[in-house]
Amino acid sequence: MIPVKVTKISYHSESKSYAVILKEITGDKCLPVIVGSFEAQSIALAIETVDTPRPLTHDLFKIALDQLEAELTKVVVTEISDKTFFAELHLATKNGDLQISSRPSDAIALAMRMQSPIYVEEDVLDKAGYILK
Repeated sequence: MIPVKVTKISYHSESKSYAVILKEITGDKCLPVIVGSFEAQSIALAIETVDTPRPLTHDLFKIALDQLEAELTKVVVTEISDKTFFAELHLATKNGDLQISSRPSDAIALAMRMQSPIYVEEDVLDKAGYILK
């Protein structure tokens, strides 16, 4: 697993969606993950640490995890298939560790709110990543 960070969100005109750019923390490779406009907005709000009058969906999930005393230990982008990325939430709970399948956009939005590390499996980065020049 390669540790990454969100470096920016940009409009992806080809798909009329947004690309969240994940960059290796210790390298130059980037991974564009296409997300919907609502997810892009949620991630952008987390990056800017904007408070909203009422909790958004990802804020609500964070509140629920906090109330349940569950820790989001990491998020992992696990695979790509037919241009679709897959991710997992890794949770530590009182009853043991859990792995929950997730869309990468939701996993990233939640990780940003919970200040949890984000990783990408090396083969995913090899298949879909590019070197930042």
